[in-house]
Amino acid sequence: GVDEPTLGSKIAPVGATCDVLNQYLGYQSPSECKKDRSKELIKSSFLCGCENAAKPSCVMCPDGTNNLKYPDRIVPFYQIGSLTQPTCQQIADSAAISGTSTCSLLQEQAQYCGCAEIEPLNKCSFCPIETGAGVSTEVPANADLVTPSGSTCKLLNKYVQYQDEAFCESSRFDTIQASAYTCGCQHAEPKCTLCPNGDAPRRPDWRFANDERTCASHALTVQSSDASTCEADRTLNELFAFRCDCKGAQVPECTVRRNEEMCVPDLFDVVPPGNEECECYSFCVHADGTQEFLQCDFFPGADVVNCTGTTVTGCNPRLAGILPSAGWRASVRASLLMPVAVLASVSILTWDMLVPHLL
Repeated sequence: GVDEPTLGSKIAPVGATCDVLNQYLGYQSPSECKKDRSKELIKSSFLCGCENAAKPSCVMCPDGTNNLKYPDRIVPFYQIGSLTQPTCQQIADSAAISGTSTCSLLQEQAQYCGCAEIEPLNKCSFCPIETGAGVSTEVPANADLVTPSGSTCKLLNKYVQYQDEAFCESSRFDTIQASAYTCGCQHAEPKCTLCPNGDAPRRPDWRFANDERTCASHALTVQSSDASTCEADRTLNELFAFRCDCKGAQVPECTVRRNEEMCVPDLFDVVPPGNEECECYSFCVHADGTQEFLQCDFFPGADVVNCTGTTVTGCNPRLAGILPSAGWRASVRASLLMPVAVLASVSILTWDMLVPHLL
């Protein structure tokens, strides 16, 4: 007889149920079955429980199967295409279809996903210990909190318990443990903060123009970043710290600049009142030495050309060497913050536009 899938209602990685795939392939001619499209569909036969299916080159469990005790557990910081919070079963099925390129990473999830009766290894802990060596048994105080990665603190803590010593020394562990402070671990400290002094932003409810983030939610994301991510995103976070009105924050040096050597403190004497909160300034320096304020720009600046003299663009107090403590009209900073409605109407640079998101 014809081999039928024993898991007919299961949805294969291609998006169709095993029964539908079986029915579709049953209508194909022998020549069609030899084509790449059919071959890709046939790869799901192992996942669908076909008795005579060829074993895939990559399976999760040491016994040569993908029989998982915890198929629905979310695997944190693991991405399959656009799927950023896959389950154990989803990554096992995906690897069985796609081959061995990610097989070693897949098999590292075997303990956590429940191959056979594997107990936690407890080689390292999500919550750091205060001093010395050892593994903490602490449960995060905010166990049910959903971290910016989409995983709960409880899940991150559980995931780390199943990992081996190599994982405990990896950058992936550093990325996961960066959420320990947010999760309420007793001895954890943030590796990164949005505001320079670690305070909360003074405009917590200001919403970014192109997405649903607020200053408060972005501060939480930054607080859950590891040291390497913090450094990579430094310029972007400085910009958002300024927009969120963090105490002591300055906008970064504008990246679109012309004649930057002429960006000096004296230029700001010609800035009209009400423009103290510009992120990037454009000036015109005429042949007779007079200086003219042209316009106020958002970061990263604009390449202005409507000047009969020498154009100076991308200038701001930071580039000019004016420190926040020097207080360029600092006394009016609080009263002249640009209204939220005005800022929200401007198409600002977003995180995804400046920094590619990698898990």
